[in-house]
Amino acid sequence: MIYLDNAATSRIHPDALNKMNEVYNDFYGNPSSLHSFGYECEKLLKSSRERIASFINASNNEIFFTSGGTESNNLAILGHLASCRPKSQVLTTHIEHPSVLETLNHLPQKDIQVVFIKTDEYGNVDIEDIEKKANDKTALAIFTHVNSELGSIQNLKKISEAIRLKNRSARIHIDCAQSLGKILIDAKEINVDTMTLSGHKIHGPRGVGGLYINKNSKIEPVYWGGNQEMGMRPGTEDLPSIVSFATAIDIRKSVMMQEFDRISHLKYMMEEMLCNGIDDIRLNSGKESSPYILNISIRDIRGEILVHFLERDNIYISTGSACSSKSSSKNNVINYILNDESLVEGTIRISFGMFNSEDEIIQTSEKIIAYTQEIRKTTRGR
Repeated sequence: MIYLDNAATSRIHPDALNKMNEVYNDFYGNPSSLHSFGYECEKLLKSSRERIASFINASNNEIFFTSGGTESNNLAILGHLASCRPKSQVLTTHIEHPSVLETLNHLPQKDIQVVFIKTDEYGNVDIEDIEKKANDKTALAIFTHVNSELGSIQNLKKISEAIRLKNRSARIHIDCAQSLGKILIDAKEINVDTMTLSGHKIHGPRGVGGLYINKNSKIEPVYWGGNQEMGMRPGTEDLPSIVSFATAIDIRKSVMMQEFDRISHLKYMMEEMLCNGIDDIRLNSGKESSPYILNISIRDIRGEILVHFLERDNIYISTGSACSSKSSSKNNVINYILNDESLVEGTIRISFGMFNSEDEIIQTSEKIIAYTQEIRKTTRGR
């Protein structure tokens, strides 16, 4: 099997899986229990929090565990806006993850205005447009560090500086689900209020993530019922998953820099092979995008047909975000950046992980080229 859908979810690393099983078997107590066994479990929870905090240059009391990226985005957005003034403004873009855009569509406060910042053809945020639209009514700005469809990398420091210049009290939330463990993140340097973290994008377990909350920021809880996670996210912590998440972070810490270069090479190989083997193809991932995501559009095919052709050979890619795949609407990101129906329909996303090899890239590229030619015999009538 060749798995190239790592932006959707990644295969758990054996060490992270072993650590999860160890905690399930040997540390099954509740970290909030007062007895000594509960205390041993609490120490594991504390150690995991410390290691994840250290990885992004944050303090231990700035990391709050959640069930994953979607919950973290919801928690941050609703928590920030719970205390905002009427007629406030939220800045974001049209190409955010569904967990951002859908949350903004269902805000309990109906008098909040959502203002969209321009992005270019590769999904890069227009800093000048931020400077133009941010003002004293801006309560919250929401941006994604690495776009899950395109791989575009935003300059978080420039974004935060542009917003703070116009409104020092505005809060900034960043979705780092696709960048954590792949691109260096320094919480202190980028000067934001909250950041979303996710475990299953970095060969950790599913169902666990985190929310960084700057200790100088005020955010209202949106759940009640217990004092866990410092009152921000009540409920018994999923200790096995949390410890496994921290183990995955430890692995990323040891391999991140050299793997960045290796994955960049794999992406370049695939780009070269596909561009040389297929005409009427567009690279939607820009030159400065994340090496972990390659988004391309091929004219006169349908992306989902190509996906199903490839799965016959046990090769797995996608047409876009798994969180959008069951929606009846089109991919909002690609539909927004491309004004060409034929290219939109022929869009696929290939996302790389630490278990992919050069041989897999060659095999997949050859199959994509061959199946594109086969599909076009029907669509082009020859």
